[in-house]
Amino acid sequence: MKLSTTCTITQYLFKKAILPKVIHGQEHCKRIATSVTNGVPKFLKVKGTEKDVFLKTLSTGLFSQYRGSFTMENTIIVDDSAYKHVLNNPENVLLADSWSPNGDSANDTFLLGVLLPWLQRLHTSADLGLRSFRLQNPLGRPSLCQDPHCGEYLELTHAIEMSRGLVYE
Repeated sequence: MKLSTTCTITQYLFKKAILPKVIHGQEHCKRIATSVTNGVPKFLKVKGTEKDVFLKTLSTGLFSQYRGSFTMENTIIVDDSAYKHVLNNPENVLLADSWSPNGDSANDTFLLGVLLPWLQRLHTSADLGLRSFRLQNPLGRPSLCQDPHCGEYLELTHAIEMSRGLVYE
């Protein structure tokens, strides 16, 4: 989702708490070009849509920036798109249902009654470690990479591999 929407959701969720250190939107993602004609790239689409696939790869993005402040052991990313995180470790990704800042009360209840307390418990359980915390406090949908035999996962990783050199920011 765009950074402006991500910021709106984050401010709504953390209105009485300290904001996360880094907030990223799709502008910080990479798109996968399937071809380039006359200098104009054609991008990989989310299956069954006309929406571009955006990759939010932690190892080459957040983990390589900010002087090592963010690592696999101390970073969780909350998102609604499994596609964006196909190259990330599932422990670092919490896949939540889509949310709109328009005020759907069911999602508001999830954000404030489930997600925020979960994030607060995570923060106060730093000594437990992210992996152990996630195992003891499951939340969110499974990522695509948790089933490496999934056809959708295989198609997406194949397209990424074929596009090396055609990745656009």
